[in-house]
Amino acid sequence: MIKVGVTGSNGFIGWHLCRTIELYPNKFELIEFKRDWFNQSSNLDSFVSKCDIIVHLAAINRHIEETSIYNTNVGLAERLVESFRRVDFKGQVIFSSSVQEDRDNAFGNSKKAARELFSNWSKKSNAKFHGVIIPNVFGAFGLPFYNSVISTFCYQLVNNEFPKIENDTTLNLIYINDLVKNIIELFNTDSKHNFIIEHTNTFKVSEILSVLNKFKNKYLENDIIPTFNNNFEINLFNTFRSYINLNTHFPEAVEQFVNALAIKSRVAFGIELRPIEVDSVVDATLFDTNTNWLNTKEQNVSKSINTPFFGKNFTGKVHGILRNDSYILAD
Repeated sequence: MIKVGVTGSNGFIGWHLCRTIELYPNKFELIEFKRDWFNQSSNLDSFVSKCDIIVHLAAINRHIEETSIYNTNVGLAERLVESFRRVDFKGQVIFSSSVQEDRDNAFGNSKKAARELFSNWSKKSNAKFHGVIIPNVFGAFGLPFYNSVISTFCYQLVNNEFPKIENDTTLNLIYINDLVKNIIELFNTDSKHNFIIEHTNTFKVSEILSVLNKFKNKYLENDIIPTFNNNFEINLFNTFRSYINLNTHFPEAVEQFVNALAIKSRVAFGIELRPIEVDSVVDATLFDTNTNWLNTKEQNVSKSINTPFFGKNFTGKVHGILRNDSYILAD
């Protein structure tokens, strides 16, 4: 069992990486990390000592004060290195840097300085280290106006806003699923202090916006699944869909979906539709439309754990099932 700790686990890349790691419970154990621990030496040391591999993703890439970007990102790296020395950490460190290392800005400079800190530590301690240079990343659930221009465009189009192109530059891109796969493949491999993850697609900003406008026109406005010319457009469509509020955009479709599951599936399989009336056989679900509840990993009964809905509040809950002369209560 490989014990993996991920800093920045609630961020865009970190969330996807953690959900993927959790798909392999017989291979990996995900060690909990909280950002507050950067300022709590005992908790930070405890976290580090539990890990075989640490993927350091925690960082900021935007701030009103550029000096805050540099100081924060370098400071996080310094605290981790100090912890490594205190506990004599001999595991592997994977650090996410950026193609912006060469662009002489606060974010790029901070990433380069942090990578060099980890590199120097690993050479002196004889530990494994990968300084991963990552291209522009896109994918579902990215934070608009922060993670990528694609996240911003998707959010704006879904909310009937009008995206503006400030600079029609060419972007070298990688889909989040592909990036996560690349990171996991580095686990327990030999050190590469400057490891470049190759981009998979190259498009101008205007080309991306054109495709997204097509998605909005066909899928949102006309209920038509668009045709896709390549894998990039499929990945872009999945990204676009993640910003859609189903209850807002497809209220009738949601009702039709529920009807298809509850009634039409019975008709398709020849299962009797039992009426609710006096002396009829009981066959019903007890559902409270007013119950508010929090969806957590602990109460998950599905085999799938790759969901964005953990930690979300919902209204409406099944409390039990009545079937013939038996009943099952959920709580």
